[in-house]
Amino acid sequence: MKNLIGALILNSFLLLSCAKSPLEQEITEKDSFWYIFAYNKEEEVYENINYGYVFYGNGSIDYKGFDFSTNTLKSFRMNDVKQVMKWDYEQKNNVLKIENKTYDILEFKKDTIVLQYFNDRKKRILINLRDKNPTILKSVKL
Repeated sequence: MKNLIGALILNSFLLLSCAKSPLEQEITEKDSFWYIFAYNKEEEVYENINYGYVFYGNGSIDYKGFDFSTNTLKSFRMNDVKQVMKWDYEQKNNVLKIENKTYDILEFKKDTIVLQYFNDRKKRILINLRDKNPTILKSVKL
């Protein structure tokens, strides 16, 4: 009986330690595609650059662009640069690491993440439009 109780406690601990945070659950949700919105100083808005990320639960990412000719998402790779296709979330510091960049998470609500690049304080917004054509949301104001 003691062995059974011990095994149950250990199993519960392992399950809790592997549990994903709400942010990790949201960004790795099936069929999610997080479009990148970059700041346009002249217009004072964040504009969709038609590229973004698919985040996978194993810590890998895929960088994709929207192909307007076929109305689909396509993987995007640069042949002359070795890309680091990994991401990590540090819940303790509220930091999201994407590729080789570190971002502070300024705001997170369903389908929207406001990030600030750690080194130069530039802000980016990730919005989960799933597989929709990005022209449905061309720009956003904070």
